Amino acid sequence: MTCDLISIDICGCNLNGVFLWRLRLCIAMCETDNTSIDYKVLIFDPEKFSGKVINGERDGQRRCRFCGRILDEQHFTKEAHAISISLGNTKFICADECDECNEWFGRKLENDVTIFFQIPLSLYLVPKRNGKWRQITGRNFEMQMSNEPHPFSDIPILRFHARDWQDENISDVASLMKNFDLSNKTFVPQNVYKAICKYALSLMPHSLTLHYQKTIEWIQSDSFEHSLPKIKMASFDREGNEPIMALFLRKNDNKRFPLCIASLCVANIHLFYLLPFSDESESTEQDNILFDSFWLQFTKAAARIDSYKDCELSNMERTVLEFETEPTIEPGATPVWLKKDGETGQWIVDEES
Repeated sequence: MTCDLISIDICGCNLNGVFLWRLRLCIAMCETDNTSIDYKVLIFDPEKFSGKVINGERDGQRRCRFCGRILDEQHFTKEAHAISISLGNTKFICADECDECNEWFGRKLENDVTIFFQIPLSLYLVPKRNGKWRQITGRNFEMQMSNEPHPFSDIPILRFHARDWQDENISDVASLMKNFDLSNKTFVPQNVYKAICKYALSLMPHSLTLHYQKTIEWIQSDSFEHSLPKIKMASFDREGNEPIMALFLRKNDNKRFPLCIASLCVANIHLFYLLPFSDESESTEQDNILFDSFWLQFTKAAARIDSYKDCELSNMERTVLEFETEPTIEPGATPVWLKKDGETGQWIVDEES
């Protein structure tokens, strides 16, 4: 068995090695069964750039990479974010996405993908468009991370208010957190898949989008497919709260591996996924085989990869958001009730509670 070093391009800067969201990943992808796997990896990490990064043609008449029309520059007046601004992206811009397509994506997909990521976006203090902190409002609770300093430690304060709840027993707090009712927060999973594929298409070289015309048709339609390729998902603690994307672009004609694999990090959620319906794709089953071929080689080089689980986003029905948490409370712990001092505005222990 031999190994081929991947050449890494971070938006044009050549590196030898993979550095993906502070996970320790090996620099080699292995060659097995006399089958060479060779990928160029584009990593879009906002911490690497002080200003905005513009992808695509930006001046004069140009072809929209989504609808395919050649339009004058007055049809490209909106700042089209390659990854939704609602997910925290302020730097990566797609210059060749026309205003009409931009409005369609915002109207049809953005709400669903924002709800899908709403809990990690809130917990990792990713601000809303208006700069305000997010609040998760369910049917029986409200919850928000506070940007105020904790009065006794460096741990951020998580505040929640449970409606119609009187018991002050801390074990009931834990029980309540496990049963937060988010039935008012719903999304269409397949629209989330469409949105994250749109992000990859916005950041890849325009010429590569020609292989994904059926993908674009699917994204821009109101119709759904009955099955889609698998997605790998994991959650890790990380510094920073802006989204990061990596695109693994195959450099040769070896069709035993996918043409493109996308990797997206939003807050602390990491996704690896294949863009379906390329001109090399014959079926979802074949796409899954290709993804497995890539994943097998990738996992040989990656650390903590066993934390990734399958994520199903083929569902075309509106789905209730789930809050999956296991609050840990030390045995014998007692609640500490805080209040704001009327004069100083500081949080202090409420001795009367």
